[in-house]
Amino acid sequence: MSSGPGSDKAPVWGIGSRIAPPRFLLFILVMAGTVAWTVLLDHALWSNALVRGFNLAAIVFTISLWPLGRDHTAA
Repeated sequence: MSSGPGSDKAPVWGIGSRIAPPRFLLFILVMAGTVAWTVLLDHALWSNALVRGFNLAAIVFTISLWPLGRDHTAA
């Protein structure tokens, strides 16, 4: 990201511009953790573990969007 002439914003080099936005990283971590937990401790099939992981990660991701609903500023 470069700031052009006349731009007053400095470039932002956070994790969101390098890897992925934090909410998506949270999704991946929750899904991977749930899959690992389900397979290793519950001895479930991979297909069931993936479904459980995706469902839990989707719920956590949706909850993480809650603060965006309270933002009433113009884009």
